[in-house]
Amino acid sequence: MFQIDKCAKEKLEQDVHQYHELFQKNRCSSSELEELLTRAVGHSPEYQGKVDWESGSHRTGTDFDVVHGDMIEGASVKSGVWKFKESMLELSGYRLGRFEENNELRLVDVTSFLWADRSDVTIAFPEVTARVGSVLIPGYQLVYIPKESFVYPSSVEEWVVERNKQGAIAAYVWEAPNGLKARIHPTLSYQIWWKVPRSLCEVGDFISKRPSTVDIPEKITTTVSVAKKKAVRKPRQPKSLPKIEVSINYDLPEIPFDRDAEVSVGLRMNPSPWGPLVVESIPSPGKFKVYSLETEKSRLIVASS
Repeated sequence: MFQIDKCAKEKLEQDVHQYHELFQKNRCSSSELEELLTRAVGHSPEYQGKVDWESGSHRTGTDFDVVHGDMIEGASVKSGVWKFKESMLELSGYRLGRFEENNELRLVDVTSFLWADRSDVTIAFPEVTARVGSVLIPGYQLVYIPKESFVYPSSVEEWVVERNKQGAIAAYVWEAPNGLKARIHPTLSYQIWWKVPRSLCEVGDFISKRPSTVDIPEKITTTVSVAKKKAVRKPRQPKSLPKIEVSINYDLPEIPFDRDAEVSVGLRMNPSPWGPLVVESIPSPGKFKVYSLETEKSRLIVASS
């Protein structure tokens, strides 16, 4: 299986550094990575004149071909996202709308098309953060997936058709015996998405986004995916409980009373933002300051001011 050599890796990293000098917040898209990768491979003495790539060709199956040993290998380049909790690499692929008919996919044609994919290796570039000591370094991780990892149904009956509440087709789903998951989304122009188990991937070099201030060893641990999900806005909570003063007059029951004992006394506040309240731990009548408010229990705790 083709993998880039040391010379190509160094060239690729130089070009990635230049890219991120201009685009500091964006990640390289798959088409940009495709061009950077093929240029880096062609820069290597071993592969000079042995790389066949055409910008924007959109050819089926491979993004570029390379002479590797005595064979020509086709490579497909994708960005990818690590799903660390699932130990999966998520990839997006073909749009299969060409096989749609009457709002349904012709699964016979889809299955034949997927099996006919001629790429020998898929090269993914998921974003990761590498840890070297206490230093975190953002970058990409080269991940190689051999053709044999992409297994599809032997018959159309093995596809699972998921439907929404209205009865429309929501997705076509397939899970292979090796753990590969494929999902085709009608709402995304019938685009196919894969989840590839970590065990089917061969993790290669780490490519930093920018020159590092520390030496990066060849083998490092990638710790955190940089891809961010849109944050869910939560109700704003007060940083601290409100400080208010209340005056309370009450009569203690005519029984022996320990100054440190807790008693409960009704407190009326209209309008009260916290609902019914109960005052506790009052040693004597008078003016008090709130020092704790437990909204779940609707309880107001006060101390002598």
